[in-house]
Amino acid sequence: PWLFGAVRDALAAPGDAAAAAIPAQRSGSEVRAALLRHLALSLEAKTLAHVADPDRAAATDFRRSLFLYFRGRPGAARLRGRLNTLTGVAEIRAAIDAFFTAEAAAAEAAAPPDAVRDR
Repeated sequence: PWLFGAVRDALAAPGDAAAAAIPAQRSGSEVRAALLRHLALSLEAKTLAHVADPDRAAATDFRRSLFLYFRGRPGAARLRGRLNTLTGVAEIRAAIDAFFTAEAAAAEAAAPPDAVRDR
């Protein structure tokens, strides 16, 4: 979902290697928001297409691209195995929420005490 922004930034500054560089990993909240939007749009598309079971169809189709969102994130390999077994949109939403909640808790636990207090 961030490809177009990266292309726009690179085109806005021709010859600027920094603008053309691959962006840093996105924050958990950014990825979570994009994932949930993508999932909702998948479900909406299946519903509008009058698919017999739009929830299951959206979940099945969505799993194909779901793994790309987690690439390079700690704990992604463990999550991949679980996601392959999920058959409904609500299950996928719950797994996404659990993953990013755990990621945020781990980041907070690893932060220096002053950084946590300053929030």
